[in-house]
Amino acid sequence: DKEKTQRVAILDERERSSEQKERIRQAISKRIPLDLGLKDKNAGMEFEVGNIFIDGDILLLRMTLTNRTQIGYTMDFMRFYIQDAKIRKKTAVQQIEQDILFTFDYPEEIPAHESRIFTVAMNKFTIPDKKRLVIEIQERNGGRHFLYKLKNKSLLTAEEVFRSRKQQETEDEADKILRRIAR
Repeated sequence: DKEKTQRVAILDERERSSEQKERIRQAISKRIPLDLGLKDKNAGMEFEVGNIFIDGDILLLRMTLTNRTQIGYTMDFMRFYIQDAKIRKKTAVQQIEQDILFTFDYPEEIPAHESRIFTVAMNKFTIPDKKRLVIEIQERNGGRHFLYKLKNKSLLTAEEVFRSRKQQETEDEADKILRRIAR
């Protein structure tokens, strides 16, 4: 019967359904942002990579943008690409673009004196020797731009989004203790 035929979406390993994305979002939001020391400041704006997660073939970067000025920050675009760590004179620069699969809480604008935490998902990758992952964020009609270079060492310390129940319970208990201390 043609009218009763069901349609089934077949997703490859890198694609996630809405339910899977929501589970990832919830698991990530429960984690305390780490101080990885991956920060940059420019003209009253602060950029920080708080956590790096891995889920199967997907790499997730949880980032924070903080606006410490009186003027709102409107994001024009965000790019991720791999390029040589040192660019020599009179040489061609090769940039290998890393496509964004999906985002959580991506901010169009960061109002004055506010912060926004968001997550970007990409296909899993590592960075070859003598190269860096460049995170480029541009302000629309403005001059507050970021060009942050991330080393492979940072990616290799990625946390798993979903761990065993015992590991999760241990980390949940540690998070509760850290929250009490932070108050």
